[in-house]
Amino acid sequence: MEVGISSFGNHQGVEVNRFTMTVPGGITVQVSSLGAALVGVSVPGGDGTAVETVCGFNTLEEYVANPPFFGVTVGPVANRISKARFTLDGKEYRLQANDGANTLHSGPDCSFAFKVFDARCYESDDAAGVVFTYRRPDGEGGFPGTLTLEASYWVTRQNDLIMTYRATTDAPTPVNITNHAYFNLNGEAEGSILDHSMTIHADRYLPVDGEFLPTGDLAKVDGPMDFRSPATIGSRIDQVPGGYDHCYILKDDAPVWDPGLSEQSLSSCPDYLAEVIRGAAHGNSSTGRKVQRAAAAQGETSGITMEVYTNQVGTQFYSGNMLPAQGIPGRAGAVYTPRTAFCLETQGYNDALTRPEFPSIILRPGEAYERTTVHRFSL
Repeated sequence: MEVGISSFGNHQGVEVNRFTMTVPGGITVQVSSLGAALVGVSVPGGDGTAVETVCGFNTLEEYVANPPFFGVTVGPVANRISKARFTLDGKEYRLQANDGANTLHSGPDCSFAFKVFDARCYESDDAAGVVFTYRRPDGEGGFPGTLTLEASYWVTRQNDLIMTYRATTDAPTPVNITNHAYFNLNGEAEGSILDHSMTIHADRYLPVDGEFLPTGDLAKVDGPMDFRSPATIGSRIDQVPGGYDHCYILKDDAPVWDPGLSEQSLSSCPDYLAEVIRGAAHGNSSTGRKVQRAAAAQGETSGITMEVYTNQVGTQFYSGNMLPAQGIPGRAGAVYTPRTAFCLETQGYNDALTRPEFPSIILRPGEAYERTTVHRFSL
């Protein structure tokens, strides 16, 4: 499989490229070096017509002016940080507030969402991939340490889209990275996602307050929060103030991802990908999780199913509640208004920096942050 490269424009004097990876007879994935972003996943529909399942834009300028973070790699710390500050090893660090008094997705200057990444491409008979690299300088956005990140996207003949994150640091620093793709499995311009079916493999979630900050409790998924069995997104959403925007804590007994590649096939894959696949059935050194099923969603008219597997401990289910009522124009005549797309953002506990009772997201020198998330598409 090959990786196609085309120019996507220029951002602050740096060329931005778009990369296309196609599985013969299967999915086509597009990614961008701005924000190491996922900008498209086209899936063959039941009649053979391609269905674009990722919501996005035609131009680079629209991705630069992207307050809802469409498709981008979010970090170094995804989600919210209470009061835009945290204490690490006895020292307080002040960040940029961009969500009221809080920091959302690392703030305006530090967020990976608006950085241009370096890229290198990999091709083989059974897989293709793009590895993006960015080096965050010490102090950017208020965060300590020089952080080196590799964010990669891979496609395989099993119609799997594999995302990996690897990070190292020269000083203690928080790391909690995710992807913020918005999906509509009926098609990017098909309107409401409230009749999509959703399953989430979680018994517990993090309740939030009026600022969507976790209260510190770990609650059972009773009532409208329960997606252990398939349920439509809209069936109980009105019982949840503000809609779904919650971190679900994933079960550790969910099915493990089967990459479906023989050892012979792996031997022809790039070493980078082969290492990820071989390690998928082993527990992640920091999360203890294998790459296991986290969630599944299905478009009610297209019949397209997206399964999500990860070794992250949680996934933020967001039902697009805060997309603007006036809408954001997208591709193919789409207008993105509230609840016309959803996100499943695999990540650690949100606001863990100010909640010592939550699992730590601190990365220290000599350690490696390594996370894998897989999206599998089928009819």
